Amino acid sequence: MLQTIHDKLKGIFAITILVALGVVFVFWGVDVSVGTFTKARGIEVNGRELAVEEVRRSYQEQLSRIEAAFGDAGVPEDMRSELQKRVLEQAVQAELIRQRTRKLRFVASDAQVLEAIRQIPAFQVGGQFSTDAYHAALRSIAMSPDQFEAEQRTFVVARQLDRGMFSSAFVLPAELDRQVGLRNETRELAWVVVPAAEFADAVALDEAAIQAYYDANQDAYTTEEQATVDYIELDIEKFAAAAVLD
Repeated sequence: MLQTIHDKLKGIFAITILVALGVVFVFWGVDVSVGTFTKARGIEVNGRELAVEEVRRSYQEQLSRIEAAFGDAGVPEDMRSELQKRVLEQAVQAELIRQRTRKLRFVASDAQVLEAIRQIPAFQVGGQFSTDAYHAALRSIAMSPDQFEAEQRTFVVARQLDRGMFSSAFVLPAELDRQVGLRNETRELAWVVVPAAEFADAVALDEAAIQAYYDANQDAYTTEEQATVDYIELDIEKFAAAAVLD
């Protein structure tokens, strides 16, 4: 437990918070096998088993908030299924991040974790960090300070990985030019409507003039000869009867 956190927090404030560890992440060749909440063997991520009870607790907490919003109407079954899937994905993502940061030996100091917690608006009163707000918020979601601080430590480490990936990314000049070109690309369209009815009365044509024009431009109205053959029947008997042998 971070004793310094408990020593420095002060003030009075109560608010309910939702702790989420979902971080946008690029996966490196992972092999994920996910079970259901009812399977005792838990959930395996790259061969490491997660605690089913933790996933179930997260699901129940989020479901309770949704049930409170729906009231007597109840939560639709398809929404329950979607929530279950989302909770599983969050748990798998969090474990993948933990595995990657552990492999890269990323760490978060107590001071970094403390600063991250102090910046959470739900724990502030008048812009200042509040001990009572901190503990009241955790009690409202039945989470101990140790649990919350451990999750925040994981979040701080994951943020290091996330920032490192973006900071080390680069774009080739041709890719940048293409992106800028597409982003600033515009199209201009223009058209003119010419109603034929407005000019019909001003045009006088007779049969003689039409025939004269056709006679002078016959090549424009002709096409090459073509033949379409669907099938050819070859009858050997008819061919033999008509054949003349010397």
